[in-house]
Amino acid sequence: MNITTMGNVIEEIYLNDRDSKRTIEYEFDERGNWIKSIAYVDGEQQNIIVREIEYFE
Repeated sequence: MNITTMGNVIEEIYLNDRDSKRTIEYEFDERGNWIKSIAYVDGEQQNIIVREIEYFE
């Protein structure tokens, strides 16, 4: 598991009983919230989730 200095996970790896490897990578905005998540199974991209966060001052 790769973690940023702010404690955010930027990559998680899951191993299951079928010997497949699931990896999730994250991108963060300037406030430390994840805005993009990319999931891979055995190195093949499975899905992308993009979040748009609107901040109010």
